[in-house]
Amino acid sequence: RFSKCCNPVPGDEIIGYVTRGRGVSIHRTDCPNVLNLPEGERRRLLEAEWGAAAEGNNTFISTIQVVAMEKKGILMDITSVISREDINIDSLVARRTKNNQENVFSISVEITAKSQLEQLVKKLEQVPGVYDVLRAGM
Repeated sequence: RFSKCCNPVPGDEIIGYVTRGRGVSIHRTDCPNVLNLPEGERRRLLEAEWGAAAEGNNTFISTIQVVAMEKKGILMDITSVISREDINIDSLVARRTKNNQENVFSISVEITAKSQLEQLVKKLEQVPGVYDVLRAGM
């Protein structure tokens, strides 16, 4: 199963972790949970790679965080970009920072490959008022 902490997608470098009682959990190799494993737990890591079945029509959920200025219509601008890229939104959580100067959007999207996610990030970075876009779990 794919870990929820880093949401690996085809194209990411991945590694397996043998869980206690739930099989193997697949993580990105740069996942903080993998990088911070205690030395005694590292023996439970397995080499993993994407199979041919991962490519194609399968969809994967990936979460991005968008930091944007506080202005009317910014959410519509962001979701319009996602729609134009023909990407479905699985979930969206919006919050305002403590100083009320920025919005932080956590957006889970359905994608088929890392390249599609990278393209989306580039497009979102071009939206006026968007300060930063990054993958969750980094």
